[in-house]
Formats: sequence, C-alpha cells, structure tokens
Amino acid sequence: MFRCYQIFTDHGLSSDRVFSLCRDGWGRMWIATKSGVDCYDGTRLRNYRLFGSGVVEDDMGRKIRLCKATDRGVIAYTNAGKIFVFDPYADRFCLRIDLRRILKRSVYLNGLTIDGSLIYACMSEGVYKIGADWKDVRPVLRVKVSDVAVDSAYIYMATDKGVCRLPKTGRQGGKWIFSGVSVQTLFPDWQTGLLWAGTKHQGVLIYDCRHEQNVSVSRLAPLPDKTFRSISVYDKTTLLLGVDGEGVYAARRDGSAAWKLFCTNGTAETRLKSNDIYDVMSDGSGNIWIGKYTEGITICNLLRSRYRIERHESGNQQSIVNDHVNATLEDRHGNLWYATDDGLSIRSAAGRWKHLYQGKVFLTLCRGAQDDVWAGSYGFGAWRLDSSGRLLQRFTTSNSPLTTNQIYYIYKDRCANLWMGGIKGSLIRLSPESVFSSYPVDLIRHITAIDANTLAFATANGFYTIGMQGDELRKHFDYPKRYGVRTNSYINFICPMDKTRLWLATDGGGLVLYNILMKQAKVYTTRDGLPSNYVYSVAIDKKNRVWVSTDHGLAYMEHGTDTNAKFASLSTLNEQVSNYNSAAFSRLGDGRFVYGSNNGAIAFDPMAFGNYHYRAPLRVYAFRVTHPSGKNDSQRDTEVNKMLLQDRHIRLAHDENIFTISFSSISFQYQNDILYTYRMENFDRNWSAPSGTTEARYTNLPPGDYVFHVRSTSRNTGKKIGEARLAIHISQPWWNTLWAWMAYLLLASLALYSIWRNYTGKLERADFKKKMQFFVNTAHDIRTPVTLIINPLRDLDSRNGLSREDRRLLSLALNSARNLYHFTTELLDFQKMGVHAQSGKKMKVANYDLKAYMAEVVGNCSSLFKEKEILSRLIVPKEEVMVWMNREKIDHVLYNVISNAVKYNRHGGKVIMKLWQNKRNVIVAVRDTGIGIPRQSQKKLFTLFYRAANVVDSNQSGNGLGLAFAREIMRMHKGDITFNSVEGKGTTFFIVFPKRNFHRKWSQLLPKLNADAVAELRPEDTYNATEPLPQIYNKVELEHESVTPSASPLKRLMIIEDNDELRFYLHHVFEADYQVVDMPDGERALDYLQQNMVDFIISDVMMPGIQGDVLCRRIKSAVETSHIPVILLTGKVGREDAIKGLDSGADDYIPKPFDSEMLKAKVRNMITSQNRLRENIVRQYSLRHDADDNIREATDEESRLLFNAVDQQFLDHCILYVKENMNKPDFNINALCREIAMSRTVLYEKLKALTGQSPGEFIMIIRMRRAAELLQNGEQVQDVAVKIGMADASYFSTVFKKHYGISPSRFKKKPSSNTPDGVKQPLL
Repeated sequence: MFRCYQIFTDHGLSSDRVFSLCRDGWGRMWIATKSGVDCYDGTRLRNYRLFGSGVVEDDMGRKIRLCKATDRGVIAYTNAGKIFVFDPYADRFCLRIDLRRILKRSVYLNGLTIDGSLIYACMSEGVYKIGADWKDVRPVLRVKVSDVAVDSAYIYMATDKGVCRLPKTGRQGGKWIFSGVSVQTLFPDWQTGLLWAGTKHQGVLIYDCRHEQNVSVSRLAPLPDKTFRSISVYDKTTLLLGVDGEGVYAARRDGSAAWKLFCTNGTAETRLKSNDIYDVMSDGSGNIWIGKYTEGITICNLLRSRYRIERHESGNQQSIVNDHVNATLEDRHGNLWYATDDGLSIRSAAGRWKHLYQGKVFLTLCRGAQDDVWAGSYGFGAWRLDSSGRLLQRFTTSNSPLTTNQIYYIYKDRCANLWMGGIKGSLIRLSPESVFSSYPVDLIRHITAIDANTLAFATANGFYTIGMQGDELRKHFDYPKRYGVRTNSYINFICPMDKTRLWLATDGGGLVLYNILMKQAKVYTTRDGLPSNYVYSVAIDKKNRVWVSTDHGLAYMEHGTDTNAKFASLSTLNEQVSNYNSAAFSRLGDGRFVYGSNNGAIAFDPMAFGNYHYRAPLRVYAFRVTHPSGKNDSQRDTEVNKMLLQDRHIRLAHDENIFTISFSSISFQYQNDILYTYRMENFDRNWSAPSGTTEARYTNLPPGDYVFHVRSTSRNTGKKIGEARLAIHISQPWWNTLWAWMAYLLLASLALYSIWRNYTGKLERADFKKKMQFFVNTAHDIRTPVTLIINPLRDLDSRNGLSREDRRLLSLALNSARNLYHFTTELLDFQKMGVHAQSGKKMKVANYDLKAYMAEVVGNCSSLFKEKEILSRLIVPKEEVMVWMNREKIDHVLYNVISNAVKYNRHGGKVIMKLWQNKRNVIVAVRDTGIGIPRQSQKKLFTLFYRAANVVDSNQSGNGLGLAFAREIMRMHKGDITFNSVEGKGTTFFIVFPKRNFHRKWSQLLPKLNADAVAELRPEDTYNATEPLPQIYNKVELEHESVTPSASPLKRLMIIEDNDELRFYLHHVFEADYQVVDMPDGERALDYLQQNMVDFIISDVMMPGIQGDVLCRRIKSAVETSHIPVILLTGKVGREDAIKGLDSGADDYIPKPFDSEMLKAKVRNMITSQNRLRENIVRQYSLRHDADDNIREATDEESRLLFNAVDQQFLDHCILYVKENMNKPDFNINALCREIAMSRTVLYEKLKALTGQSPGEFIMIIRMRRAAELLQNGEQVQDVAVKIGMADASYFSTVFKKHYGISPSRFKKKPSSNTPDGVKQPLL
C-alpha cells in the first residue's frame, strides 16, 4: 500500500514542469525542472539555477535532465548541449562543456550515459563519446539516438529504426535489435541480463543479452502501446515504467508479469491527478517518485504497516457519507457501522456501502441484545435498528422517560441492560423488560464496565460507579488536587487496567492512571510523550500496550513494569489522521482498532504497529559562515565546504564566529518521525531539546576548539537513528596568538629592561649629579679662599717699593691662585652647560669668518708654541669661510685642542692646523706629533674625567673635563669633534661645523635676567682662552658720580658672611667709609634688624641656616626693611643661580672671587641711587594736587623701577592716615606708630631712608601742604588751623610762615602759580 502526496511550487519547487529525477549518494533527491535543478532532503527544497533569469536563447527551448548515475557527481544537461556538474564545495552547478561550441553547430541532446570515466551523449545527429577531461569529443554513430545503454562489451543505442548494438572497441561486429521499431528509452537489467526497450507506440520489448535473442512479452499485455518515458528499478523483483498519458506501471524483472500501479482512475491510495509522466524512480526505501510535466512531483510512500482510512469521496457512493465520524461499530454479521454528522454509513463485509438517515447527526452506536443496533442521535433520541439499518424503535422525551434527546453514549451491560446518557438530563437504564430507571447523573461522556458487577460513567466532573442493578452510586475524582496531581476532572473516556486501576482520559489534563481502592493517581502528559493533553479514548492491545487517541494523533506506551515508560507517536499514521473524536473508538472481532475522527475513520491492527526500524543516516551537509564584512564571500564559502566534506574539520578565523550548521537524516517515508538534538562541546552545557529543526546557529563563539554533536532520534520509539560530529576550530586573533604573546613577552621584557635601565640610569645620573654637585660645592668653597688669596696679593702687587725678588714671589703666588681659579671655573662651566642642556635653553650665536678667527687663535697661542719650541703651521683657503657659532664656547674648544696638542707633544714637535670646507661641512683639523692615544683608550676619550693611560704617565696636569666639554659644545652647534690617532706618532682632531644655516632655526639669545644690573655674567668672570696664561681680573676703573659729603654720620653697612676670614676682610675693606655691622649668619642678621636699621646689606648666599637668597626675600618682603639695598656674594656663578638671586629681590649679584674695588664702587653707586630715589619720591609726592589719589605708581621711569611696591604702599598708607587724622588736635607720632605697627625708632629710620624726614617733620609737611590748599581755596586762617589740628591760629601762622617763608594771610592772597622765589617746596 502506498500513500501519495504532491510537491509543487507552493512547497518550494522551482517549477511544476519536471523532466528528470535522480538520487545522490547521501539519499537526497534531485529534481530537474523547467527553471533549474532542485535538491530535496525531506525537510526543505534547495533551488539551483543553471542560467540567469533573462531571455532564453537556446534554439529549441530548454529542457533540463539529470544523469541517473551519480558516480561522478550530480550531472545536469540541457537539450541545447550544455552539461553542468554540481560542485559540492562551491554549492553550485558549474558548466563543464558546451557541445554546441565544441561542434560549432546547433545540437539537440537527448540523454547522457556514464560509463566509468567516459560519457556517451546521444543527440539528434548521433552519439558522441566525451573523455574524462570533458574536452575530447568523438563521434560514435551518426544516427538520431534517443537513449544509450552500455555493458562491459557493447553500446546499445535507441533509434527510430531499432536498437543499434556496437562493440566498444569499434564498429566491427555491430548488430541491429528490434529492427524497424522506434525505441524511446533503454534499460539494461544486468541482474537478469535483459535489455528493456520502451517504444513509442508498441509497448515494451525485451532482449536477452546473454543469449542474444528476443524475449516474448505476451505476459506484459497490461502494458499500453504508448510512449515509455522511463524504466527504472524498484526492488529486486520489480521494475517501474513511466508511460506518458497512462500513468505508472510495474513489471517483474524477469518479464513474467505487469500491472498498473498509479493512474488517474485508480483507487484513492493510487490515484494520480494527471498521467503526464516524464520520469519515475524509487528512492531506495520503497517510495516511488513520479516527475510529471504539469503537476510537479508525486511521492508515493510505501506503507509498511497496513491500515485503512475511510474518507468521503465526492460523487462516490461507495465511500463513507461524511468524514466527521463520531462512533464506530461492528455488528454480528461483520458489517461496519459509522455514526457521522450526516447520518449512518454501513460497509458490508463485501465492501459495499449503504447510507441511511442523512441529515441526522448520530453520536454513538451500541449492539443490542439480539441482532439489532442502537444509535444515539443529537436531538432525535435513541434509535433501535435492525442489521440492515431499518428503524425498529425510537425513544424520545415525548414517548419515553428519557430526559434528553441528545444521547451521547449508549452501553449494554452483561445483564442486557441499556444505559443511556448525555450532557443534559439524567442517566437512564432500560432493562430487558423495557423498564426505564432514572439516576441523578448528567454530563455523561462515556460508559463502560470496570468489573463484572460495576459500571463507570465518565462525566465532565469526575466519574461515577454503580452496580449493574442500579445500586451503590458513588462519585470519584471530582477534585483531582485531593490526590496530589495536576490535572482536571473532565473525563472523556474510561478504560480499566485491572481490577483496581482505571485509565482516565481527561480533556486537557492528560492521561490519568487512577487506583480506585488506594485513591492514588499518576498523570501522563506531553512530557511523557503524549501528542496532546486532550485525550479522547484509551485502549489496551494484546501486548498490554496502552493506546490513546488525542486531538493530535495516536500514541501508544509499553506499560509493563517500567514506571518511567513514555508514549510513542505513530508519526506515519498521524500524518493521515490526527484530530480524533471523543469516545469514537471500537475494537473489531479480529483485534483491529477503529477510530473516528474529523477526517474520516481509520482501522488498523495494533499488533502490526510497533517499534518499526528504518535507516536514515545523519549527515552534516552545510556550514554557512556569516562573514565579517556582511557580504558574500564565495571563495571562502568554498574553502569552508571543502573542509566540511573532506576533512570534517572546520578551521575558522577569529572573526568568523557566527555560523549556521545544517544537518539531516533523510527518510522520505518517516521524515516526520525524526527529531534532532545537538550540543556544541566546550560551549553548550546540555543537549538541545528534541525538535524537527535541521539547523543550529551559533553566534560570537570565543576562539578555541569545539566539537559539534548532533543526534537524530525517532519520535515513535525515542531511539537513536543516527549521530554525527564535526570538529570546529576558531583561531585566536593575531593579537592573542602564541607568537603575539611571545612578542608581548619580548616587548614587556624590553620595557622592563628599559625601565630597569632607566631606573639604574637615573640612579647613576643622580649619583653623578651628587658627585658633580660635590665638585661644584667644593669649587665654590675653594673660590672663597681664592678670593682671600688673590685680592690681598693684588693689593700688595699694586704697592710700590717691593723688591724684585719679592715681586717675583708675589707673581708666582698670583699665578698659582689663578691656576686654581681656572680649574674651579672650568668645572663650574661644565656644570652650567649641563644645566642649560637639560632646561632646553638655547645658545647665542653669530656669523663669523672662521679663516680670520683661526689666524687670531693661532696668534694668541704663539707663546704656547714658543715655550716647547713647537713648529706651528696654519693652512687656510683663499676665500672666506663663514660659520654660525658662539665664539666664547668655540674658544674653549679650539684652545683646549691646541693646548692638548702642545701639552702632549714632544719638545720641538709640530702642530699643523688646517681649515677647509665641502658642500655640507666646515672642518678644522689640528694635527700633532705627540704621544698619541692608545687604542684601548680611544672609545672613552670623551668620557667625563677620563684620561688615557699614557697621558697619566706623562706627568702632565689635567682633569679629564676639556674634551668632554668640547664635544658637548660642538653638539650644541649641531657639529661634532672626532679624531684619528696612532700611539707614539700623533693625533689629529677634526672639529666639524655644519655649513647650512641651521642656527637660524634653533639658536637665539639666552633669556635675559630679570634685572638690569646683571644682564649677563661679566667677561672677567670667565676664563679667556685667548690669553697665554689665565688671569682672573684686571684692575677696573669704574666711573661713577661723586657723592657730596654729608654732615650726617657714616652710613651703616651690614656684612653677613659665615666665613670668618672673608667677613673680616670685608669689614676691613669698608670700615674706612662706613659704619660696618658684621653678622655670621642670617638668623642673627634678622634679629638685629628687628631693633636696628642699616643703610646697606652685603650677604653671602651659601650659609648655614637661612640661605642668602631666602634672607634677601624676607628682607625685601618686610615693610620695615624693604627699602634696604642688598648685594649677594656667592661662589655660584651659573646664570640660573644669578636669576634666582635677583628674583629673591637682590639689587645685585656678584660672584666670587670679586674685586674689592668693584664691590666698593657698586655700594657707592647704589647709595647714590638711593639718594636719587629719595629725591624722586619727594618730588613725586610734592607735585600731586589730588588729596584723595593716594596710591599711584611713580611717574618717572627711574622711580618706577627702583621704588618697590612695598615701600610705595607703606608711604601711601602713612600719607593717607595722616590726612584722615590731621584735624585731631591730639594726633601725634605715637598714633602713626600704632597704625603702622612700628616702633618709633624703626618708623624714624624708615621714613628717614625714604623721604629724608623724621616722622614729626613728615606729619607737619602734610599738614602744611593741606593748609596751603585750603588757603588757596579761600578759607579763613582760623578755619584752616582747626582743620589741620591746630586750634591756636597764631601758632599755626608761626609754623606756616616758618615752613613756607610767608604768612598764611599773605599766602592766601597770592596766586597758586606764583609762589614767591625762595619759598621752600613742600614734600607733599
């Protein structure tokens, strides 16, 4: 028996016009249609187009066919001669050969036959043999051929004149078979040795290839004389024959019989919608596939378990009257009764149908006590019929005690009592004596006996039990929660399991196994395999299996001792019928079950159903990657498919971690029985829930190794059908690979090493800095005693009367002191250059003629050359050689190199200096014939404090600073200094200047200091390399304004110096001209200044306790002492040190050793400036007329620069306070001291220093100035006197006349611009 169904375009077929079919090695079916080739695996159709969707240009339209043999893959070809082969890696058909282009003419290709590596193409003009490489095309027979078959020795070609047989070796020995017959198709059956030939109009002919004779076809008479399109194998004994216009036939392979299988006028199971057959074949599992010209594909599934479905066929009286079957019954004569929504249908044992009482709805059937049948109707009461269906008796509410005419169920017990009930009304018992009894039970759905003496009634609210005599009515299971289960009490059907247990079919609550004695219940639901929780009937077969009908089909369960058993669905049967009706079940005499449903009635033998087994190998057939770009990447897809099909190991990049895996177990007959579950090892914790889904999608999987497992299981049995696995590797991103981590480790190691080196370098630099600072401090400390040596020696040298011997000894002492000064200066210069380099400050340069400069340098070194009788020579070019340089620093470089050339030269040696230039550089070479530099010392020559071994042994003095200093200087000039040397022969130093004008970009003047007094260090403070011997200072004649002698006492000068000898010397220098106060440290100086005042301060910078610059800042920030000039003396000669000192407020910054005469001149000049400042202050405040404008900057430039803000604020405060309080008669100096917070002594000294006036004079001048203003404004003398705090007018007149030289009354009459000559100008 077969079950047929259609597949057409609505199901995904590319076209309903099907030309050819084939089956590949995986069991997939390939369908050639008008539009392309489709692949079907039982769950979905995949369409492949061979052409575009444009205009068809083939000469004779387009037909696509498939080769039946798939040994060389799936091959598709068109009637126009194009042959395609499916590429499983690229997942598309690729054109292999176009016969029209090869033969250079139009062709009509009828078929392809594969013979090993060769392919035979049969065309309208003959047969061609195509080589394995698809390039070699050779003719075999030039006759129109429609089909070709081959065996080991011969080629059989179907033509319009018969079958031509040719040996494969050539045309010799050829033979015609079925001569004169137009043959359409050939099928060589090598199992039987028969060659089947389907003709156009003469049926089928058979040729015995083994005996080389025709075979009689008389037993194949059922086969029509029509065109045979296809002949194929069905099984070991049967062939399938597709006849265009007639349908599908079957024949024995030995030719002994033939019969019609499928056609348009066959039975319901074998009926086709059309007979336009183009191809027919078996899928290897007993199913038959029919390709038709207009209706797609018809698939005829072989039903291995036999069942019968009764459905209504429109216009066919020999079918059930209605598909809605509410009840079934087998009477005593073997007739089958069907209660439907359109009357009763009776099918006799002979298969004849009778339909009765159409238009009436019947709900239940029951056999009577005799040969009668009872039928319960909907609205027409209970009917009693004879075996032929004739009405014998009818009971309704009008003619009987029935309480309802809607009879849902009728049951006859063993005592011949009839029990009738429905949704409405009471339960009725009709005894054999025709006595009616009524019981208070309604909502009845089903009635059955649970033992020999007890009946059970299934209702919509539990169930009832009653004795057959109508006694002991009891209600059960009306409240399921009482039994601890989740279900409901709406019971559709009751089936006894044994004496104590009942199966209760509930409406939505599943199946309940209820122990009526123990009052215990167990519920089975969809979790236990039920197709649905709406259960309509329960039955137990001979194997003690429990069968249930639901609204989603049938299922059964092996209910033995296994309490965990589950239901298995009848997937193949449920595809036909699924929605069964409540209580529509009966068991026939032969053991068959009959169920009524909304789609007819189905009858089957439950013993023929069970755990049927079938093979459906599970394969992973597709792996689709979502590419990172979001676009299709066909090349990458091909690579992935190749890995899938060949290696079964997918290797993906890190960004290819979104993909879909497709899998399928192919069984066209049991496809709906197959469920799939999968798990990604190392990603999924659990297996997925079983479902019919054939795809698994994963997104954003992290890099790593995975194994994809998939299983197919039977929905019916729950057993595993197939299993497949696929290894997947997702690569790490390049930044997370082993090589990347090695690189990270290397970089981290390098970073750590760099940090460690930087740290150790910092430690070394810090250590070097400390050492350097130690040397600098030592040099600073040396400069103080050097000052005490040089200055007294120079004072002695300036005296007359020294003997020649004394002057020689004195000169020796001075030169030694100067040499010591040279060393300390060089050390400090090197330190200063390092500070400049670190701070990024730039160098002052100018454009020099290096030719003239070299001549000057050589001239200045003549005394050096003469001292050792060195022969010197200077070689210069004729033209000027201009370079940008800092002459002072280049002096150091050249004099250092030349002095070394002399110092380490032999007596009477040579020094040759040469200047030349090229396109990029200017070079100065200094070559000597001295001791040279050892090879092992050459790499360290420019290292700080390094001296070569032979230099140390030469007993020549040196410190290892000169060349290191020279290289730094040349690098600051963007140049360099190098050398060549041979030990014992001499050394040549090369001083290289860049010729391009780089200095325009990177050089500028060093930043100016923040005071005019020390704009830059004096040339006398730096060693001048142009002198043959170093000399610290020359006597300096300074021009300055003479100070007019004053009758006042000597100015007070404070000297702050921690060195006792230097402090004594400074005291000695200044004691003749000043009243000197000396202090050993800053703390004592500040203590002294709190009670006393001085006119000038000279302080050392580096002192114990308070440093000099801090002391200066505190003096200048205090109101009491801010006016006192301060000069700082220090051994720190760096420019930054000078700036720091001046920023602290110092008026001058003088490095040690200093010239005492210069220091005295600076002090005199500052005191003179202080006097000028005082005069400016007096003039400034005396010229102002606005009494309220009290705080203003000085008007002239000099005052603005020297008059600091603290003093100006102090003076303005005093003036403002006096003006505001002068009208008070008791206002005096004490009040001003309290306001200013100063003692009378300090206030006196402060005002005296700033204005030259005492506090009393200061107050009186302000009063007199105010009085003059008031008088000029026309006020009376008496009023003016009161307003300035003088109540006595005569006293005011006396004071005013003394101050201005004119009486107030006369002053009032004078114009303000005509002040009398000789009138004293007031301060304010």
